[in-house]
Amino acid sequence: RFADYWIPDVPYLDRVEAITLSSENAVTAMLGGDIEMTSNPAALPLFEGNPDITPLTIGTSGHDGIFMRVDQEPFSDKRVRQAMALCMNRPDLIASVWQGLGEVANDNVFAPVFPVSPQPDEQRVQDYDRAKALLAEAGYPDGFSATLTTSSDTTPLPAMAAVVQEMLRPAGIEIEINAVPAATNFNT
Repeated sequence: RFADYWIPDVPYLDRVEAITLSSENAVTAMLGGDIEMTSNPAALPLFEGNPDITPLTIGTSGHDGIFMRVDQEPFSDKRVRQAMALCMNRPDLIASVWQGLGEVANDNVFAPVFPVSPQPDEQRVQDYDRAKALLAEAGYPDGFSATLTTSSDTTPLPAMAAVVQEMLRPAGIEIEINAVPAATNFNT
C-alpha cells in the first residue's frame, strides 16, 4: 500500500501477495481456500459446482504455439510446415486443451486485439489429404519422425503436446514428446 497515492483513498487493498505454485498445487490451494486466484483453464471442471469459486474469464493476447527450427530439416521446407499446420484441428485443440477458452488464431502470433494483426478471411481447417500431398512433394511421402520438447510443468503445454502428437500421426508424422521442467525448457 502506498499512502501518498495520487487518488485519495486508493488503493483499497492493504497489500497484494503473489504466490507461485505448480499448476497442481494451485488447484489444491484454490479448492482449499488458501489462494483467491489461479489461471489454470484445465482446472475449470474441478471448480464447477463449488459455491466458493466463481470462474471469471478475460481475453488476453497470450498464445501457446509449436515452434520449429526452420534452419534444420525437415522444417526448413515450407511444405512440411504447411502440412503440419493442415493436420491441426484448431477448434478441437481449444476445446480439449483450453476448456473452450480461446480463439482460433490461424497460426498468427499476434492476437486480433492488436491493430497490426493481419487476420486472414478464412481459417485453416484440418485436411490430411492436402497435408500428405505436401509431405510427398517435400520428399517425405511416408512422413517423418521428430521430437517435440515442451515444458513438463507449465499448464497446458503437456496436454497440448499430446493432442498435437495425435493430430500429426494420421499424416505419418511421428512425434516423440520430450517433457522437461520449464526452467530447462525455456533456457534452451
